[in-house]
Amino acid sequence: MTFSELAAALRKNDGKFHRIQGISFLSNGQIVRTPPRPFMENLDSLPLPARHLIHMDDYRRTKFGGRDITPLITSRGCPYQCVFCASSHFWGTKVRMRSVEAILKELEEIYHRHHFNAVAFVDDTFNLLPKRVIEICHGIIEKKFDLWWWCLSRVDLLLRNEDMVKEMVRAGAKSVFIGVESFNPRTLEELKKGIEVESTVQGVEMLKKNGLEIHASYILGGLHETAETIHDTIRFAKRLNTNVAQFSILTPYPGTAIYEQVKDRIFRWRAPWSFFDMQHLVFKHDHLSFIRMEWLLLKAHLLYYTRSKKAIQDIWRHMRKHRLGIQTLLRFLKDQFGG
Repeated sequence: MTFSELAAALRKNDGKFHRIQGISFLSNGQIVRTPPRPFMENLDSLPLPARHLIHMDDYRRTKFGGRDITPLITSRGCPYQCVFCASSHFWGTKVRMRSVEAILKELEEIYHRHHFNAVAFVDDTFNLLPKRVIEICHGIIEKKFDLWWWCLSRVDLLLRNEDMVKEMVRAGAKSVFIGVESFNPRTLEELKKGIEVESTVQGVEMLKKNGLEIHASYILGGLHETAETIHDTIRFAKRLNTNVAQFSILTPYPGTAIYEQVKDRIFRWRAPWSFFDMQHLVFKHDHLSFIRMEWLLLKAHLLYYTRSKKAIQDIWRHMRKHRLGIQTLLRFLKDQFGG
């Protein structure tokens, strides 16, 4: 609604932006912020994304298992309070969900009209309501969509609902993205992750047993972390042995709880937003210099991905399976290690 009102105002060129809720703009050299717009409750009232208005072939370069993949979102809002995440700042903490019928309708358009055969469910937590996920899976199976897909989830939700995981696999799920974040209980508590280490271990074992690939993310540099606790997390990642391990540095994005805690300690010379990329330490840490922190990030990737001959072979198998070329690998290395 906000964007449609903004487009209408721009078309009229009457400058009446103050009436539009939920925007910020520059007026006479001053930043003006209008009152926030209430979150939309009925997501089914939104039309399907107008994919027919863009050149969809431009979006077929990203592959998943060699298949053309497109994103789809089925809900807005996240009830969790992770201090590093700004999602609730954008979508709120109250979860609003599209109906199963609306989701299957969009999947049908994606599959039959636009000929995508892979989907990324990019909700903050796709598996919040297991019954709903199972209904979506049954719909995919009944409509005989030959779809491969992945989703973002929490390992504790998956662990508690193995029946749901089995239905996900039947319906074409190939991979899940989970936030492990840390091996250190104090760091997990400070991040307000709400997941215990043992639940992560059990959940990863269950997902592997059901044939799902696992993309695990880790956040290094919690406020009380030391080089020793970070090395513990790296060893834990190696023990979990997921298909992908993504290491990042704790980054205080505006709107997050962690930003409020460290905003007075952000390095002025790193204030440009280009450094807020989860690859750089941007605030004064009590135990780690920015050089040490960034070296530990590099070390985490090197230790994980060169831990054995089998690990290197697994990487190449993963790249071949998903048709990821050498340029993709080089871009990944550049993003992770700079340069």
